[in-house]
Amino acid sequence: MLNNCTLSNNHAPPLGGGGGGLHIAGGQAGLYNCIFWLNHASQDAEILKEPSPVPVTVQNCDIRASGGSGALWDATLGSDGGGNIDTDPLFTNAGNPNGADGIWRTGDDGLQLEPTSFCIDAGLILGAPITDFLGHPRIGVPDMGAYEGVRPPNAVKAWTFYE
Repeated sequence: MLNNCTLSNNHAPPLGGGGGGLHIAGGQAGLYNCIFWLNHASQDAEILKEPSPVPVTVQNCDIRASGGSGALWDATLGSDGGGNIDTDPLFTNAGNPNGADGIWRTGDDGLQLEPTSFCIDAGLILGAPITDFLGHPRIGVPDMGAYEGVRPPNAVKAWTFYE
């Protein structure tokens, strides 16, 4: 099971490689509150799920080319648990995921979400870790992905980010 993960700009092997973000080769899996965006592979760039009698449940995730929940959902990814979207997550700097300092888990990480991202307040509370990738608390409805925006006191939808 994966909760609140961000997988972006990964590459599967060029010859026959699939699932640039994730390759599920069987067994039971659940993907919750995750973002799969701009991964690369010769087939199934974001997620490759090999046929398995045990289903994979995908819920409240942002997956490029998934069609989002409902009639357009790409069933090859697994069972649509609802709340899935297929929209640019609006990373602060997708081209430099570990930030200007080159160090992961610091305030300049480029896979944090812009304040206008549809991934904000779009996760499931149940199963979400209590802190994000930077160690900051998840408040209220969690965001999709590894990073959580931080609400200023008494604000409804205004968001700021740790720096």
